[in-house]
Amino acid sequence: MCIHDFIYKLIYSKRQLELFKQWDNQDPISAQERAHNLRVIKAQGFGLNQ
Repeated sequence: MCIHDFIYKLIYSKRQLELFKQWDNQDPISAQERAHNLRVIKAQGFGLNQ
């Protein structure tokens, strides 16, 4: 579960979770996305460091 699930009280079906996992495996975070995320974290002072 993700922290956002607790904050927003999101409920996913088993099928949805399987789809999200499949998508995550098929399209992993690229080096460019990681670099962009780090720039955003530095600019905002917070974020998800992946």
